[in-house]
Amino acid sequence: MERMRTANAVKIPDSDEKPVIIASCLRKEYVGKKKNCFDKKKKKKVATRNVSFCVKKGEVIGLLGHNGAGKSTTIKMITGDSTPTAGEVILKRNSGGDALKFLGYCPQENALWPNLTVREHLDVFAAVKGLRKVDAAVAITRYLGEDTPVLY
Repeated sequence: MERMRTANAVKIPDSDEKPVIIASCLRKEYVGKKKNCFDKKKKKKVATRNVSFCVKKGEVIGLLGHNGAGKSTTIKMITGDSTPTAGEVILKRNSGGDALKFLGYCPQENALWPNLTVREHLDVFAAVKGLRKVDAAVAITRYLGEDTPVLY
């Protein structure tokens, strides 16, 4: 059912009814290592097989499945972090803007940067959350157990 809806969505011209995300027949294979020197071929690990879905404007989607089901791989293909072995991802562009701006993505890895201090990380996260700089500085200072807020 969803595969047919996706196939139809790929065919229709750009319009307001066209989904903002179309993932059509996505497949991702990783080449594995040989188990020993006598193996002739490297084994292929299939992470996703024929994943198809559409997301309309205003919809929220979550991918559920057990460990190793291909959820993270699918998201990485949608965001462009990984290239599909087969299939395609179509993202609707907003009036000439970046196609990924409407997409919210929370990766499973911690978003920490090795060249930032703890305070700088907290500043970034406070800004993402929309805290004013003064309020963020006070909260971060209290959290870190320091005496004087640092304003940048």
